[in-house]
Amino acid sequence: VVTIWLPQYHDMGLVCGYLTSVVWNCQTVGFSPMDFIQDPLLWPKLMTRYRATHTIAPHFGYQLTARRMELAGPQLDLDLSSLTCAMDGAEPINVRTRLDTLRTWKRFGLRE
Repeated sequence: VVTIWLPQYHDMGLVCGYLTSVVWNCQTVGFSPMDFIQDPLLWPKLMTRYRATHTIAPHFGYQLTARRMELAGPQLDLDLSSLTCAMDGAEPINVRTRLDTLRTWKRFGLRE
């Protein structure tokens, strides 16, 4: 299961999200970038609900989601243990913030 909020007309969304799921013959759970901006926690909630194995987003998406997860605290009911691939791209990646994001996501089940 691929969970993605990037639009189909975006190269990363089209190739890494939608076309990849066609090649792999798997389900795609997609939603709009506007929905993501309004509620960044929708992304990990959908990953939890559909047991997503793959996801992709630009760096800022991971940062924004991690900040919201931190604010929500441990009562946030998420399980990211099904994820096997979380691709990060389309803009410069700051290693420090990526490591901070991974640390936050690990508290919600992300495996190395």
